[in-house]
Amino acid sequence: MDGTFKWPDPSGLDADSPAHLTPKALQTLITALKDELLGEKLIQRTWDKTYQPYFDKLVAIAGQQHWASDAALLDAVLRTWAANSRSRQIAHDKLRRLWKQAKWDWPDQIRSMRGNGAAAKPVQGVKGFKDAEVDELRLRIQASYRLTDADLVAWDVLQCFGLRPKELQFFSLLQQDGQLVCKVLRETASIKGKEGFRIVGAAPPQSWPDDCHDLYKRWKKHGIPDALTNKVSPSEVLVGQLDRLKKSSRKINCEIDSDLTPLGCRHGYAVRIHTDLNLTSKEGADVMGHSEAVHLSTYGQVLDTPKTLSKFKRQAGKMATPAEAS
Repeated sequence: MDGTFKWPDPSGLDADSPAHLTPKALQTLITALKDELLGEKLIQRTWDKTYQPYFDKLVAIAGQQHWASDAALLDAVLRTWAANSRSRQIAHDKLRRLWKQAKWDWPDQIRSMRGNGAAAKPVQGVKGFKDAEVDELRLRIQASYRLTDADLVAWDVLQCFGLRPKELQFFSLLQQDGQLVCKVLRETASIKGKEGFRIVGAAPPQSWPDDCHDLYKRWKKHGIPDALTNKVSPSEVLVGQLDRLKKSSRKINCEIDSDLTPLGCRHGYAVRIHTDLNLTSKEGADVMGHSEAVHLSTYGQVLDTPKTLSKFKRQAGKMATPAEAS
């Protein structure tokens, strides 16, 4: 007989099968990827937050009609997010990881849809809490009739240790040699040979005492609110709290920038560990739990611009001296 007979893939995952883009086949593939990553490289909450939403969108759109090609389906899914947005970048990378799992070819025309994330990058750099705003927020929390001692602990932990909001579910405080430190579970069990957790030192505003207002004892007594520990996305709760606190008529010493988000605690911490503690970019990246490249791309502009401008001022002073002498 001429040619070669090939039995069809019973799972429907053969790239040549017209059924490989159906919700059922895609869901089978998603389950296989989850089984491979979960436990070895990811924890359940990381999967739920950073993978599952993008795959849910893929399956939902796949079920809307028959798709003649991978490119057509992927194009429709990625257009859900704005061009050059960080969200589309992440969606592109997650979907491509799924296609790699199935050993399907990634369409060339889809590569350009990833963009460069420019739309998500603020021109002035990230915006973090300034020391005065940290103190103001703390006073407003204490004056609030809706927030508890446990809520104040959560916000103080974010300010002192620069945690991501979701890391409030995976941390513990320790006292080592009289120093307050935070032990944080990494998103992945192992990153290039590193342990599954990182140790973070406290870097509160300079006006705070070394014990961060007795934070260790308050954490042992009050803990973190259930509204944060039981929520898939603690950031949603914190955003609501911060919005109410910013709009509060109980201004005590200063205004709080209306553009600040809970991640502003992390951004403010990043500035302090470099300006107050003089950590290098590599040290800062290790403390904050990401790569040096990510650290520089996120905080380089905020940290370097003032230093660069100060050099211009010094140079201008040198150039003006001869003229003044004449």
